[in-house]
Amino acid sequence: MICLHHVGGRSGGMPLPATGIFGPELVTVFYDADADAIHSIPPADTQGSQYVLPFALGGTGQRDRPFYITLNRFGSSLLPPLQSGELYANLEGVDFDCHHSFAVIEERRVDVLPFDDLWSNQPEMQGIPRPDVLSLDTQGSEYEILTGAKNALSHDVLAVICEVEFTPLYRGQKLFQDVMGLLQPYHLSFARFFGGGSLMGYQSPLGVRGFNRQIFSNALFLRTPETLGGDALRLRKLAFLSLLTGHLDVAWKALSLSAETGAPMISPMADRFLSDVVSALSSMPQLYPPHYHTLITVDKLDAFDSCRHPTEWWDVFDARAYVQSHGRSMLREQLGRLVEPGDSPLEGVLRRYGLADVADAASLQRRDQASKLLNGLERYLA
Repeated sequence: MICLHHVGGRSGGMPLPATGIFGPELVTVFYDADADAIHSIPPADTQGSQYVLPFALGGTGQRDRPFYITLNRFGSSLLPPLQSGELYANLEGVDFDCHHSFAVIEERRVDVLPFDDLWSNQPEMQGIPRPDVLSLDTQGSEYEILTGAKNALSHDVLAVICEVEFTPLYRGQKLFQDVMGLLQPYHLSFARFFGGGSLMGYQSPLGVRGFNRQIFSNALFLRTPETLGGDALRLRKLAFLSLLTGHLDVAWKALSLSAETGAPMISPMADRFLSDVVSALSSMPQLYPPHYHTLITVDKLDAFDSCRHPTEWWDVFDARAYVQSHGRSMLREQLGRLVEPGDSPLEGVLRRYGLADVADAASLQRRDQASKLLNGLERYLA
C-alpha cells in the first residue's frame, strides 16, 4: 500500500496531483491543530482507508502554545499572521484581502508534538502505517514541522508535497528556499511546482485585472532513487509516485534499479500498473539523443555562437560518430516510430490507468524531441 500523511487537513482534499483508480488502495492520514475542524473534514475522494487526528505538529514538543484562529479559518496557524500590505484573492467572485481575512479572532492554546514522536507517544497511531508521502499545508509552519520529522524523512518518506511561500505571510515564516535546503540532506530533490496561488497587489476594478503576483505554491520533492540502497519495495513505490506525478525519468530510474532485486508487492492495482509500464517500456525503442559535447569541438564554438536559430546548430555539429554507433537504418527505423502521432505503448498504459495529462506530456516531448533529432540527422541518414 501507499500511505499519505497530510498535515493541515481542514479541507480534506487530496494533495497528490492525481490518484484516479488507485485511490481505493491508498491510506490517507489527516492531521489538524484545530480540534473544531476535525469533525468537519470531509471524506477523502480516494475511497481508501482514512484517519483523521487532532494533533498540532511542530519541531519540538511544546505545551500550551498559541494557535491563531483567523477570520478566514483556512488561514489559521501556529504562527501569527503578518498584517502588512495589500494582497487580494478572488474566490467565487468574492475578494478575500489578506489584511482582514487573516485577522486573528481567537487565540487558543494547544500542545505541540513532533511528527517523529507520534508512534511512540500517541495510542491513536497504533496500526497506522508510516508515511510514504508527507504533505503539508499549515499556513507558514511547514518548515518547523519538517524539522520534527527527521526520522521519517530519513527512513520512510519518498515524496514531500509542501505548500511554500515566496514572500512571508506569517511572522517568522520560512520560505521556499529554506524548505528546499532543509530537504536536500534527506535526498529529497525539488521536482516542480503545481497548484500555485497568485494574489493581486491592489484591488483594481473588475475588467482591470490581469496577471497576479505569485505568492505561494505547492512544491513536490522526490527521493533520489540511487539513495534507496537497492530496496526494491521502496524503489517500486517511488516509481509509482513518480508516474502518478508525471516524472517519468525518475520512475524509469527507480524501475531500472529495482529490476534486479525482484518485484515485491505494493497493492494489486499499483503492481498491475507497474507491470504494464515495464512491459510497455520493453517494447519501445531504447534510443538516447546525442550529448552536446560529443557533437562539437572547441574550434567550432565561434560558429555555434553565431547561429541565429537552433536549427542552424546542425550545420556546426558533427554527428558521424553518433550515427555510426547506432547504424543509419536502425536510427531511421527507431526515430520513425518515435515521431508517430498515436500513443506510444507507455502513453497508452498511462492513459488506460487514468493519467491522461501525463500521457499527453510524454507524447508532446517524444514527438517534439524525436522530430528535431530526425531533422538534424537528415543529411547523415539520406
